[in-house]
Amino acid sequence: MNSVDEKLFLARQTIIKDTFFSIINAQKNDLTCECANLNADTPAGMMMKFSSETSRYFVSDYLLFEEVINAVRRGLPRLSPPYG
Repeated sequence: MNSVDEKLFLARQTIIKDTFFSIINAQKNDLTCECANLNADTPAGMMMKFSSETSRYFVSDYLLFEEVINAVRRGLPRLSPPYG
């Protein structure tokens, strides 16, 4: 892992840790009621919130084509085949 990748990894880990603590310490509000069937006030709800908050990083880092990432950043609704 080069120094740029390591800095990005450490920054991402800090963001995820801060997100986890904000979920754990959240008061009952709109943040904790993400889904009609399950909310983050329960242990299962917290796990659901952890996964929804961290999966976006995995998807953007490992699953999306670069063209898709750039289109999303620019706010473009159309992509050329075979991406959309």
